[in-house]
Amino acid sequence: MNKKEMQSSSAVMDQARLTWLDPIKGIAILGIVLYHTAIALFGIPPFDHPKDDWLPLLDRLAQLQPWPNDRIIPFLILNLFRDIGWLGYQGVHLFLVLSGFGLTWSIARQSPTSDVNIKQFFQRRLWRIFPLFWMGHIFFLFFHALTGQPDISIDDPRFYLSLIGFRFFPETFYYVASAWWYVGLILQLYLVFPLLWAWLHRQGLWPFGIGTAAITLFSRYALLMVVSSNHEMWSMGVLFVTRLFEFTFGMGLAYWLARRPQGFEDLRQNRWLLAGAVLLYLLALSLSFTLAGSLVAHSLLAVSLFWISYNLMQSGLLLFKPLNHTLTWLGRQSYGLMILHQPLLWWFIAWGLPRVQPYILFLGLLISFLILTILGAAVFSTIVDRLSDKLTQTLAGLGPLLGRRVV
Repeated sequence: MNKKEMQSSSAVMDQARLTWLDPIKGIAILGIVLYHTAIALFGIPPFDHPKDDWLPLLDRLAQLQPWPNDRIIPFLILNLFRDIGWLGYQGVHLFLVLSGFGLTWSIARQSPTSDVNIKQFFQRRLWRIFPLFWMGHIFFLFFHALTGQPDISIDDPRFYLSLIGFRFFPETFYYVASAWWYVGLILQLYLVFPLLWAWLHRQGLWPFGIGTAAITLFSRYALLMVVSSNHEMWSMGVLFVTRLFEFTFGMGLAYWLARRPQGFEDLRQNRWLLAGAVLLYLLALSLSFTLAGSLVAHSLLAVSLFWISYNLMQSGLLLFKPLNHTLTWLGRQSYGLMILHQPLLWWFIAWGLPRVQPYILFLGLLISFLILTILGAAVFSTIVDRLSDKLTQTLAGLGPLLGRRVV
């Protein structure tokens, strides 16, 4: 078997082994979309990231009371939608774990002791992030001209800071789309990934895991307990160190799995491990109601949610092909959907909520608009990706003419 055939065979084996990855991404992005919908309809949850103006704990617990409705069906729909939506922010934990996993897996399965090719790594990562991100800015400039939403203008200096990914300032963190804070975080994690990979493969799994956990805990303590303002931004990841362990946990998983290909399945045979993950999840969710608890809540949620999600995917759920295909497709469209969904949904809610009655009819129209948004994001992503590919090919073709490789 020649080298090309070996690489092809390896790719097929990897694809078969990681059939759970895209569906988990699909669950994660669906949760995030539902979260942004729920907070627009019902307000922010009384847990999640700590806020500077958090009410006392008992007052926030009272916010968990069901929304009243005289009819049982609307009552159940409203409250299930609210509660599931409020939990949807946890999709970010999964994305951070899967991002660290994916980057590390691509190296560890082939050359587990080599350093990252810096030039190639950053070319691929930045080309993956920025074209769609830039086109999102342009799209919302036109959308703003039609609807007045969201807040975006080429006369605003924040527009240009956002274009280059500088979203780690209070003024730019939520600019244009509140979901875009994640782009600033993932760019920071990409920037330090080569250093993290060198630490992992040179020092080993345990020193790496303990070290990055300690950095995360210390930084969260310093920024949440010592600094008295902007708690939400610090907690969410305006600086990458506060979310570092969620990302490096995924790196560690990939590094370990590359050495033990049956490792996940061996662990899955121990049902007590899944029970422990559920208990850990409930503990982490409880801790997220307090400022002190939030020091560790997100790391614990990332660990427990990943194992619960993996077991869910491997339990036979993916044998139901329509669901499998839907979640896989959503996972592959997750970045484009992340770029577009929040301003569109918030505009529709602001427009439709005061105009459409009864409320249950509005929810039906909202779900229809959500489906259209998902399909539109897929089309948008496909167009941008094809244009990016054509530009890459054009630049590569110009390389010999210019006497050097352009891309």
